[in-house]
Amino acid sequence: MRVYAAGGDPWEVVGIVENVRQYGAVLTAAGIACGVAGAAAMTRYLDTMLFGLTPLDPATFVTVSLMFAAIAALASYVPARRATKVDPLVALRHESRGRVILKSAGRR
Repeated sequence: MRVYAAGGDPWEVVGIVENVRQYGAVLTAAGIACGVAGAAAMTRYLDTMLFGLTPLDPATFVTVSLMFAAIAALASYVPARRATKVDPLVALRHESRGRVILKSAGRR
């Protein structure tokens, strides 16, 4: 039997993963929008270096954006999923030990 945080249930774990995934999706969308805008602005400077492509090739922009979105989704999901596997009591015990060490070193 899996132990959850005080009063927690398995559906709250799913909610945590979804919240992390949604936050990652918002950051990814903002990054892709800035990247596409920056790339579109730089096309006139890079026009001489492009071989076999038009400066604003839509297939390239869409393919690269989808690749970055897939990588970012995986980068958001994997750590969130791994964090849900940690026993809350072990995490709290580890956190409290870190505070004791810091206090004994004269820090707060």
